[in-house]
Amino acid sequence: MGFFNALNMQPIDKLLQLKKAEKPFQVAKGESAQVDWRIVIPQGLEAITYRIVASAGSFFSDGEEMAIPVLPNRMLVTEAIQLPIRAEQKKGIQLRQITPFGKKAKVWKITSLRLSLLPIQPGMPFRLCLI
Repeated sequence: MGFFNALNMQPIDKLLQLKKAEKPFQVAKGESAQVDWRIVIPQGLEAITYRIVASAGSFFSDGEEMAIPVLPNRMLVTEAIQLPIRAEQKKGIQLRQITPFGKKAKVWKITSLRLSLLPIQPGMPFRLCLI
């Protein structure tokens, strides 16, 4: 058994913490058998390729190779908050909900801010500063 980065075919057995690549097993004629390996998928891999070969003695062998996509364990988070600000008022706001914290810090893909204004009356001064 061997694992490879599917994008460049570099071996990644150590990266996946594969402890024992070879496992003995027996299977009767005309039957199939299940063999499994425990691995850990780190962040940053987009796809892995596994290659497995079963052999009977030194004369017969059969193998399989296949690429498997790695799906991220992430979720899209959208947050909506009201920021009531009156005319001529200054207000500082810290968005604590989206601030990374502790060991499990959030990983940002895209952060955006959308502003929806209530109708402004003619002659009312309005200024928005985002820092």
